[in-house]
Amino acid sequence: MMIQMAKIFGIRTIGVIRREEQKKELLEAGADEVLVASGESDGEDIAARVKEITKDQGAYGAIDAVAGVMTQRLLAAVRPKGTLLVYGLMSGLTFSGSILDVLIELKVITGFHIDKWKQSCGREKHQKLLKEVMDMFAEGKVTGVVGETFPLESVAEAVQATTKAGKKGKVLLKD
Repeated sequence: MMIQMAKIFGIRTIGVIRREEQKKELLEAGADEVLVASGESDGEDIAARVKEITKDQGAYGAIDAVAGVMTQRLLAAVRPKGTLLVYGLMSGLTFSGSILDVLIELKVITGFHIDKWKQSCGREKHQKLLKEVMDMFAEGKVTGVVGETFPLESVAEAVQATTKAGKKGKVLLKD
């Protein structure tokens, strides 16, 4: 969905995935490029490939749902004065990186948490943006990928399904 929204706003995307078999899915979703970065240092050198793709400039920004070592790898791929937004922690609570990225290259690391954002933006702005996103879904500009569907009575099983490695799409509850 993030790739689809980026396309709506004219933003080029470089997806970073952990498994080669995910590549086709991201390209079909509209990613301009897809890099494979499995494990802590396995896979492609993200910073080198991003610099190659961006003609040695680096990315304007990166969005990190993984944290841990991935945060360091993505920060290295961001251009000077660029921003790394961290919104998830699939690999853990800590990361380390070069402080020079922040002090010398003036890169910004910031976080996003939906509940904190909702509190800070106010009800009116939240409702307006939610309506805009829902309209994008209604108009077919943005679609979600449903992996598995469960009845409401199977909520525990549905929660378990969200933790499966390699799952495709979102888990959906229906009544």
